[in-house]
Amino acid sequence: MRKSLTALLALATVSFGSNALAVDNITREGFFFSPYVGADYDYTHFTDTPAGVESDYSGYNLHAGVRFHKNLGIEAGYFATETGEGTVSGFDVETDFEGANIDLMGYLPVSNEFELIGSIGAVYTHGEVSIPNVVTVKGSDWDARYGLGMQYWFNNNINTRTMVHYSSDANAGSDTVIGSVGLNLHF
Repeated sequence: MRKSLTALLALATVSFGSNALAVDNITREGFFFSPYVGADYDYTHFTDTPAGVESDYSGYNLHAGVRFHKNLGIEAGYFATETGEGTVSGFDVETDFEGANIDLMGYLPVSNEFELIGSIGAVYTHGEVSIPNVVTVKGSDWDARYGLGMQYWFNNNINTRTMVHYSSDANAGSDTVIGSVGLNLHF
């Protein structure tokens, strides 16, 4: 996770270069092709976790996408959380989560530099709960996910965004809320 935070810091440093705060009439009209990559710091909260099992995790999301209209884009990403620790019935327990997501992104420009974001997509989550050196239980699931957020353009190629994503796992009886902040680099 330190590597992802270092990468975010490096990207932020680059974004504040000599002319980084000058947005030169970004053309986001009609259809166009604007691929991008990005990295987010994620804070994940799982509801209805068993007593003794951690419900809050820090993590990261690495993603790539294409914006093809001023109001539409598509994005795919990989995420992972830190290892959670807890105690259940006197046993030390560790939990790990990782997965992938794909989202249709909707953008509502408020100004040349500022946009509101909505997303709808799917998330695949793989989780492991283990009692170290004794037993590991693994599970995976696909769920729908929804998101709201906003982004600010520093220049024509770099923006920062913050989002909240929600998904519900009917099989596990748990909801997931992810808050994120990150940077995107457009080509």
